[in-house]
Amino acid sequence: MRIPHNLLLAQLLRQNAPRVESALAQLLDALQPSFVTAEAAQFQDTPAAHALAGLPSEVARHRVLNTAQAAAFCNVSIPHWRRLYRAGKAPPPVQLSTRKLGWRTGDLIDWLASRVREAA
Repeated sequence: MRIPHNLLLAQLLRQNAPRVESALAQLLDALQPSFVTAEAAQFQDTPAAHALAGLPSEVARHRVLNTAQAAAFCNVSIPHWRRLYRAGKAPPPVQLSTRKLGWRTGDLIDWLASRVREAA
C-alpha cells in the first residue's frame, strides 16, 4: 500500500517538528539578507545614504525613495511593488518627473503599520 506524499510529509513533520522548525529558521535567516536586501545594500553604500544616516527621524520620514528602494524598504520584489502601485494598494507616490515616481519614507512606514494592524 502506498502512502500519499502529503500524509507521509505530515507524519515526518509531526515527529521531527522541533528540528524542522530550527532548520527552517536557520535557512530563512541565511537566505533573507542576500535575497531580500540586495537593492537596499546597493543604496547603503552610496554617499547619499551616509549623508542621510545622521538625520533626525522627522526629517528622515520625508526622504523620497525610488521604486527599487521603496520595494526593498517594504521587503517585496520590484515587480510586486509595481503591481501594488498599479492596483492602488500602495501609498500614493510623489511625481518626481514625467516618468519617475518616488515614495516618502514616512508614508511607507505608515502604510506598513496599517497593513500590520489589518492583519492582526
